[in-house]
Amino acid sequence: MDIRKQLIILILVLLCAPVSAQKKEKLITLKFTNIPLSEAMPKVEKQSGYTFFYESQQIDIKQKVSLNVKNETINKTIAALLKGTNVKFEIDATHIILYTGKNNKAISGQPQNISGTVIDESGEPIIGANVMVEGTSTGVITDLDGKYTINAPAGSNLKISYIGYVTQTVKAGRNSTVKLVEDSKTLAEVVVIGYGTQRKSDLTGGLVSVDQK
Repeated sequence: MDIRKQLIILILVLLCAPVSAQKKEKLITLKFTNIPLSEAMPKVEKQSGYTFFYESQQIDIKQKVSLNVKNETINKTIAALLKGTNVKFEIDATHIILYTGKNNKAISGQPQNISGTVIDESGEPIIGANVMVEGTSTGVITDLDGKYTINAPAGSNLKISYIGYVTQTVKAGRNSTVKLVEDSKTLAEVVVIGYGTQRKSDLTGGLVSVDQK
């Protein structure tokens, strides 16, 4: 019986080993000198799989930063990136939250899925509207019903835009409806560039034919 138990334990250890290896943190290798923080962040995001969150009014993304790391963890990489600046950071499962001051975090609350709907003045859903978490590169577009779901920290701002409409910035909230107002100046300059800017009410069928002339 003891031998059997030992064999079972050994098998479990062997089975768990590959899983543990897969969960290891990605190591980062990056080198650049004196570039804006706004250019540095996408480079880190690409290698690490993490997303930056920050309040644009607090963090100066134009300030120059340098980095030279090889096979480093995300914590050491960000510490090296922000060395010499007044920017502090915290890291959770998938996000790097930037802030300034000991008790002045840029974005409060853990990131969560935020859902909403974007409509026009007549109440029709707007298809393909851009929804961005302000101060980050995180964004989505609305679906055929004008709906969106985006991962954003509670208290963050969402910037919602669409060609021919005035851009709006709203607080991230669950199941919110945002109404966009037409921008008469921009609308006068809009031309047909494809099928990506139609509203749901403008779609008359599943098929569209194009005159070859």
